[in-house]
Amino acid sequence: MAMESDFVERELIEEVRDSLTLAQYRMKKYADMGRKDVEFQVHNLVMLKLTPQIWKKVSSKIVHRGLIPKYDGPFEVIKYVGKVAYHLKLPNRLKVHPTFHVSFLKKLNQDEFDEERRQAKRALLLYGSNLKRRFLRCWTIEPWGRVRRTGEPTI
Repeated sequence: MAMESDFVERELIEEVRDSLTLAQYRMKKYADMGRKDVEFQVHNLVMLKLTPQIWKKVSSKIVHRGLIPKYDGPFEVIKYVGKVAYHLKLPNRLKVHPTFHVSFLKKLNQDEFDEERRQAKRALLLYGSNLKRRFLRCWTIEPWGRVRRTGEPTI
């Protein structure tokens, strides 16, 4: 009886191991689908993905937070750190540590890079008290919520 229970127990353990190995293989297969091997050489130019943590440390106040582009750069790769990290040459306006994981970097494509687009200026403030005054000059808001046009808009 004891030998039979040991045999059944070993079979169960073997079956569980096989199931775990198969599940592990499936998870790795689907996780690797979204990954790509990216390597950069020293002196290559790369673009840096701007995350919210980096946005907060950008010292430029002329760019509105919502207008900050997804990638900033190009920056030069100074050295290779570990298997998946790179040390970049950053300007003084970026007050962050210069070592980044490869997932934050993108190879510079000269065809897509546009210097003028990267330097977005702050949007003009068209909304505010001046616009509200102009709106109220042309429209009347009645007590029951109906809005009625009373004049022509002035610009």
